[in-house]
Amino acid sequence: ISNQIFVFTKEPYSRWIFVTKQLKEELLGETDLVVSAPSHQFRLDIYDNEQELEYLKKHDETKEIFRFQVPDSLQAELFEHQIYGFNWLCNLSLERKGGLLADDMGLGKTLQVIAYLLYQYEYDKGSFRPTLIVTPLALIESWVREIKKFAPRIANEIYIHRGSQRIRNNEWIQQQGIIITSYDTLRLEQVPLGKVKFKNVICDEAQNVKSHSSQRSHALRAMQADFRLAMTGTPVENNLDELWAIMDFVQPGYLGSLKDFRKTFVESRDYDGLI
Repeated sequence: ISNQIFVFTKEPYSRWIFVTKQLKEELLGETDLVVSAPSHQFRLDIYDNEQELEYLKKHDETKEIFRFQVPDSLQAELFEHQIYGFNWLCNLSLERKGGLLADDMGLGKTLQVIAYLLYQYEYDKGSFRPTLIVTPLALIESWVREIKKFAPRIANEIYIHRGSQRIRNNEWIQQQGIIITSYDTLRLEQVPLGKVKFKNVICDEAQNVKSHSSQRSHALRAMQADFRLAMTGTPVENNLDELWAIMDFVQPGYLGSLKDFRKTFVESRDYDGLI
């Protein structure tokens, strides 16, 4: 039966026909690991914090700040602000909180994240596996180059999830180190990727999900992760709703529902309350 397909045509010609495994895969896109059939018709259902606070991410409350050792194998000398950022990321991860890294462009956000991942690889028993990095398509190769340059020890851990031959088996992906994909691929692949329990989900150029109602934002918020990080030098471009959308990804419920956020900060113009 598994090698038969029912062909629907006008009566009386509809019937079962036998096909080879290869032809079946080509017709239906079915295979153990890869598939080229589109999956954009599927959308994961998530808790919605727009009108009411349906999902609040709980985390450990730890007031003690730890200082972490920058990995010796990092092929770069970090500036003081980058060391601070690296420690901040490690502490957030320890407390199971998410974060928004909003340094201006050129201050080394990517390097800080690479140092954080390298620390997990070297000193935390490889606990970065699996890590999902979501970035604009044009920056995927840049991420690969930066990792190879600054952290060659984890360069072999990279899997780029894109193209018609991308692997959709969630159990296989679960065993990978660093999975890099684009926002639009994540939107299309939210079902298989949503089954993976990621250690880290890192969102580069997070202004790409500044609209809380967009399909990209929805797919990103549907991902499972112990630690969520958004990276952008422009967390607010047009209005404060954009900041809420990014923060609701990294720490769901931290700023309340969007409805209450607008009332508390936008309508009252209490911008100082966000500091």
